[in-house]
Amino acid sequence: MARKTKKTIRKATKKTVARKKVAVSKKKKSFRTFAIAIVCIAAWIVLVIVAVVFSVLKIDFFAIKNESIPVMEISLENVTLDEVHKNGKDMKYDGNTVKVDGVEYKDVEFKGRGNFSWAADKKSYRLKLDSKVSFLNMKKTKKWALIANSVDNSLLRNDIAYYLTDMVVGDYPFRGKHINLRINGEDLGLYYLIQTMDIGKNAVDLHDSMGVLVELDNVYCEEEDKWYVTSDDNCLTLKAAVVDDNADVAMNEFVKDFDALEESIKKKDYKKVEELADVKSFAEYFVISEITANPDAYVTSWFMYKDGTKDKIHAGLTWDFDAAFGNREWGKDMCVDEFYLPTVEMIHMGDGSLRSGGVKTSQMLYQFAEGSYFKRVVGEVYRERLKGRIDEIMDYIDAKEKEISIAAERDAKIWKKGNHKDDIDYLKQWIRERIKYFEKKYANYI
Repeated sequence: MARKTKKTIRKATKKTVARKKVAVSKKKKSFRTFAIAIVCIAAWIVLVIVAVVFSVLKIDFFAIKNESIPVMEISLENVTLDEVHKNGKDMKYDGNTVKVDGVEYKDVEFKGRGNFSWAADKKSYRLKLDSKVSFLNMKKTKKWALIANSVDNSLLRNDIAYYLTDMVVGDYPFRGKHINLRINGEDLGLYYLIQTMDIGKNAVDLHDSMGVLVELDNVYCEEEDKWYVTSDDNCLTLKAAVVDDNADVAMNEFVKDFDALEESIKKKDYKKVEELADVKSFAEYFVISEITANPDAYVTSWFMYKDGTKDKIHAGLTWDFDAAFGNREWGKDMCVDEFYLPTVEMIHMGDGSLRSGGVKTSQMLYQFAEGSYFKRVVGEVYRERLKGRIDEIMDYIDAKEKEISIAAERDAKIWKKGNHKDDIDYLKQWIRERIKYFEKKYANYI
């Protein structure tokens, strides 16, 4: 009887221990489940916070990470981007930091840029460094522009135009690259990084002490500190001089030759024209301006240069094409099959002002293009540089579109822009038709 009682007690003890183990095991499982739940909730909360922060700062991290487009990060010193916008495009800010392609640059000057485009929500900027640098393996320079392309849904018009310029003039120094821009942590979308129009070894390479880079600007010249008016009321401004102390004398010399050139073209004195101007460079500018139907052409952003008093005037420099190529956002869904220059309104102001009531278009190339002499030079340039290369141009556009497509979609979301892909399709068709028209009109002039 005693043995049975002991066995019964041992069995009861084992059952009690087993129950306790089961209870402990259940408590551990319950704790693990609770801990896992806490971790999951915490992780979810972190993800929500990150998503909110990225949304507020307009950062699409995963999209940027999966893109081939490099990122430029700018940290502004003691100023916000809103303050930069409020203070205007001409205010300069020193001591900023720029990081791109893993390299950090200190003490960078930052300011706004653009005229009409400065009024857009997506604004353009300018950087100036203490010494010449090569961003993304581009040619070294101190001054760089960050172009917003705010009215260009394709985000490629400037790049395509500079590609065409390179085809026409050869080794064009002003070629840029697309970047994703962040300023003070805010994702501003897709920008076009390019050196500014300037004098230098890797830009407009002038050497004579009287050398000058000049802009014909009949729209914004009166905003400059000084401008020069030609005999035909065109407005010229100095962009850069080889020797600053010689700038005024050199500009007066340039204006004198420009006046003589305008008069010689009117008189069809082509022997004198050839003494004063690099005619082929004017034809190159005409070819690019006409094929792109650039509304800025002949009016503003027309850059020319002269390397000293003995040099001729050169005109093969192109700039600013975001409103070109029949841009529908600009209201220029036109010009596929018509001579573009005369469609620009020509207003000669009688009160001496170039800006009250309208814009004067330079009639120089319009008068030049009326004669067979200039048309032959235009035809020669087209046959030598562009004829039969339409497929090459289309291949370039396809490659660039593929490169920027993800970034372009994100840019459209940030700035609520139109459809990027639709505009690319429209742009390609427009270029095909425009070149077909231009070839028919000029290619056979010999």
